[in-house]
Amino acid sequence: MKFTKILRWFLEFGNYGYYKEFKIFRIPFRFPKYNRTEEIFIQTRLANTVQKTHTEVFSEYKNINYAKEVVLIAPGPTLNYYKPLSNVVNVGVNRAFTREDILFDYLFAIDRGAIKPYFDDLKIYRNDSCTKFLGIGPYLRNRIVQNDIYEAGAKCFYTTTSFNNVTADITCCELPDLGSVIFSAFMFALWTNPKKIYLVGCDCSGGYFDDLKFKISRGKLIKSWKKVGRFAKLNYPDTEIISVNPIGLKGLFKDVYTKDFAETLDSKDGLELI
Repeated sequence: MKFTKILRWFLEFGNYGYYKEFKIFRIPFRFPKYNRTEEIFIQTRLANTVQKTHTEVFSEYKNINYAKEVVLIAPGPTLNYYKPLSNVVNVGVNRAFTREDILFDYLFAIDRGAIKPYFDDLKIYRNDSCTKFLGIGPYLRNRIVQNDIYEAGAKCFYTTTSFNNVTADITCCELPDLGSVIFSAFMFALWTNPKKIYLVGCDCSGGYFDDLKFKISRGKLIKSWKKVGRFAKLNYPDTEIISVNPIGLKGLFKDVYTKDFAETLDSKDGLELI
């Protein structure tokens, strides 16, 4: 009996749509009917939904930060060494907004599990001056749902785990989820066309500034940053990308350091301080 349940789960897991039903040894199973025409229709409908939603959500932000400086803030450990810069636009992801001395203008999240512990705080965070974006991805586990978006007073967007179809015009394609929501936020920051983007707390070191740990391949994150870095250089050559207190991203962009973090290093020779 246990084997039967496991076999049925294995064969049916993740299959949705129309099914063909039949029995094996009197055990009923369902398999999806493959229909190429139907698949193309579904993909086209999804593309239309993405374009319609993203046009409504992101069009107004095109070039909105022209000639300004954007600070893109992730909740990595080096965020503890960062002192807020003045006259900048702050874009944060996930729990970064819990740094109370930083006033965020935009927040991004795509993982329901990641935001669950502080979702109630997110819902009421700076509702009069902070725009929140919650992304719906192609995965099933910990997926953001429409009710989350409604309760947070957020704007909806869609993500993809592939970088192949990503373009500079984010109104017509999904935003990339290449292992972290930071990449969706980074594409948004580029879209606003600032003169500089500072990367803060983007450590790729497997931890958070509040001492919690997470399990993700450091190599995967660095590889993803190389992809979006090449994309930025090609499509936004006038936007300077600056890593603040880099660890995994050292040498990938321009590196600068805060004084407090530089004090923790064995050698301070040649470091540019911010």
